[in-house]
Amino acid sequence: MNNSFQVFISHAGADEELAIAIKDCITYALRFDKQEKNIFCSSDTTSMEMGKVDVVQITEGHRQAKVVIALMTPNSIYRPWVIYEAGGAHFHDAKQLFVTVANGAT
Repeated sequence: MNNSFQVFISHAGADEELAIAIKDCITYALRFDKQEKNIFCSSDTTSMEMGKVDVVQITEGHRQAKVVIALMTPNSIYRPWVIYEAGGAHFHDAKQLFVTVANGAT
């Protein structure tokens, strides 16, 4: 099993369904094996243990990823972690940051 995340999806907890849908689309489009941990999405049970917000797991997933997708919605624009994770990607030369705007955020 691959132990290094390729993609990190940063999102607010209220946007769980949308974040998982994005993860599923990327998994399908890039033909990732669903059993491998290629995409870190904290709302998905394959990325981290549910019911447990573990800063170490989140930070490690972010560090490993080559790409960060920051899901910006009305739910997330004032969430400190989403801003922090997007900013962290911006300052790492090896990471690509994709800001995705949805659900009426402008």
